[in-house]
Amino acid sequence: MNVLVTGGAGYIGSQTCKVLAESKHYPVVVDSLELGRSEVVRWGPLYKLDVRDTASLREVLIKERIEAIIHLAAYSRVEESIFNPRKYLDNNVRGTLSILSAIVGTGVRNLLFSSSCAVYGSPAESVIDEKMDCCPVNPYGVSKVMAENLLKVASEQLGLSVMSLRYFNAAGLDAEATPGGLNQVETRLIPLVIRSSLEANSKFLINGSDYLTHDGTCIRDYIHIKDLGQAHLRALEQISESSPGYSVFNLGSGIGTSVLQVISEVESAVGRKISVEFGPRRLGDAPELIANWTSFSKLTGWRPNHSNLTEIVRSYLIGETLNQKSCFEFRPSGDALHEISLHSSGRGGLEMKLRENQGNASSGDLVSVR
Repeated sequence: MNVLVTGGAGYIGSQTCKVLAESKHYPVVVDSLELGRSEVVRWGPLYKLDVRDTASLREVLIKERIEAIIHLAAYSRVEESIFNPRKYLDNNVRGTLSILSAIVGTGVRNLLFSSSCAVYGSPAESVIDEKMDCCPVNPYGVSKVMAENLLKVASEQLGLSVMSLRYFNAAGLDAEATPGGLNQVETRLIPLVIRSSLEANSKFLINGSDYLTHDGTCIRDYIHIKDLGQAHLRALEQISESSPGYSVFNLGSGIGTSVLQVISEVESAVGRKISVEFGPRRLGDAPELIANWTSFSKLTGWRPNHSNLTEIVRSYLIGETLNQKSCFEFRPSGDALHEISLHSSGRGGLEMKLRENQGNASSGDLVSVR
């Protein structure tokens, strides 16, 4: 199957392309390379373009005879989204609309969407299933909810088979998929702790020590990118055999790990203590997020086989060793997105109407993509 992977030059995208190629699929990468790396695109062609360039995207779909899309391209830094929400809404939501507009008339009917546990916000329950309400507490999470709602409507109006996969915390390295070790600009917790452990006189900052968790630090569910890659493959097979419709599933390990537990595991792996200091909480962080992934497992038979903390930490250390050798509170109500509708723009594209509840009044914004 010819599969377009947006964001395929990124951390998760490169792993996904590797898994697709190993299963005899043909991954075609579209990536702006703003955050991606061209050297990790090794299993198919790379088109350097922004997914918001609808006309160019449509040309790729037709030229490469694309049969399915895995949409990974997005901004994903929670704290940045709080200070620059427009950037996240424009890229993550308008980019999704652009993809939907581009596929009109191309015959593409299958689409996987990279969503996030950020859609849940700070739920009362620590273990989260897909039936829980979406109440994001940061603009990044809001952008994913908006994109999900848009895709749900598109599945109905355009006859698509769409699946949204809500990742918890992607982690780990596969040196074959992402050679070069840790990124120069890194934001994920585990590689940041590892980098701190490898630097002399480094002190690691922990954001918040007063969360209502067993040790006062945030708890997260870490899923190895090898498991994410396999999940994409299972999901692609599922939607390819399904009738048009929309579904959503969590992807995680089901294991909660605190920041201090991550530090302890890294200390054991590298054989040295890590100096830490505590700072204030980071804006937009929920205390505890753990996935219930059993629904996806029942449907596809998938299981997270590599997502234990020890294997995740060791995979980062192996990758870094190879590299060294080679070289405002934002809390919308649950019904804030009152209405999304799609219709022909009359100019060869689609228009999206968003209507938000604001007290007793409502406001609508029209976004068009040609």
